[in-house]
Formats: sequence, C-alpha cells, structure tokens
Amino acid sequence: MQIDLKDAMSNTREQTEVYFTKRIETLVDPHRHKNCCVSYETIMRFVKFHNFATAPGKHLDIGCGDRALCKVFDENGWSSAGIDIADGIDFESDKLPFDDQSIDMITLYGVIEHIANPDMLLKEIHRILSIKGVCVMITPNIVSEGMTFYDDPDHKKPYSPTGFSWLMKMYGFNICRIGLWTVKKPSFIWGFPLGTQFFIGKLFPFYGRNKHVPQFLKGRSKTMIGLISR
Repeated sequence: MQIDLKDAMSNTREQTEVYFTKRIETLVDPHRHKNCCVSYETIMRFVKFHNFATAPGKHLDIGCGDRALCKVFDENGWSSAGIDIADGIDFESDKLPFDDQSIDMITLYGVIEHIANPDMLLKEIHRILSIKGVCVMITPNIVSEGMTFYDDPDHKKPYSPTGFSWLMKMYGFNICRIGLWTVKKPSFIWGFPLGTQFFIGKLFPFYGRNKHVPQFLKGRSKTMIGLISR
C-alpha cells in the first residue's frame, strides 16, 4: 500500500487546525483579560529582573490564540501583533511574515511544546528578533511535570531547563535565562538556584486561592519561563 505524503501532511494539518480551533473555544472566559494582565506583568518583571529593557516597542505573540495577550501589550503601549495556525501559518515549515530584526519582544505562551520540529521556528525567531530584543517562552518543565505532560493530547516535545538552554544555544542565542513561571510572588525567587525555584513551585500555589481564578491557574507551578536574546 502506497502512502501519498502530500495527502498525509494535508490531513495532519487539517486535524491540527481543528484541534486548535477547539482549544481556542475553551479559552472563552470572562476573567481571561485579567489573567493576561497578570501574565504580562510577570513577563515584564522577569525581563527586568535580568536587566533587559522593558520600554514598549514592537511585540509579536507567536501562537496567539484569541489574541488576548496582544490586547494587553497594546494597552501597555506596545505595537502588538499575533500569529497562529488560524492565520494559515505552519510553524514547522513556514517563514514568518516579518522583516529581519524587526521585533523587539516575542512571546510564546504554551506553544513550543506543541511543535514536533522547532528548527524552522527557532531560525525565524532568530531572524526577526531585533539586536537588543528578547524572546520569552513559557513551557512546562518536564522534570517537574513528569508524565502528566502528556495529559494534553497535542503535547509533542517536552523540555527540561538544561535541554531548553542547549537548544537555544544551538540556534545562535547567546543569552538564555530560565526561571520558575510564578505570578504574584516576589521577583527575588528568580535569584535562587533553579532546583530551589522549582522546589518552591511544587510547594506553594503560584496564584493564590482566589475563588475567581480559573482552576487551571490554582495549582502549584511546574512551568518554566525562558528568556533568550542575541
């Protein structure tokens, strides 16, 4: 039996588009804007903690979903754009429609772990990121997450802090900083050794117990935030 590779790739892409359409539908939440404001504040604190400029410029959210985070960046003075599979882009094979060194901050929130082969994506991020720009990725830490990483049926590639750091160096990023993705906690936590940070993440809820907070935000943090730059 012969398999038509083009048809197989087309079917896979269609299935992925359906998956992410359904995933975006699940993000409809009256508190989502507030949650994105908290995420923005945490991202900017992490960037500032590592002595990178936080002045507004051009921002791109890769894997933007409903563009809620883009809206928050806009509200804080950035010129923000978002791009996702719904825009007809395949992050594993397509170039991003932006000029070289034209973006000052790039964010990927829960995206890179869905990419089976990040080769093209990382090359494109390196190409479009400005000389003093930063790219921030939030992704599960497989060391903390364990096999529950695969509870999401579209998770494809897990990362540990060490593996994430090596990957970014392979693609020419000279600076890589990794920390615990933690909101509503003091920034000095990021000054602890990584092992200590993730130990803290396992012990304490990272958003508190407010009844209005979505359930998925109420657990203990098993997620890392990574910052890369030239």
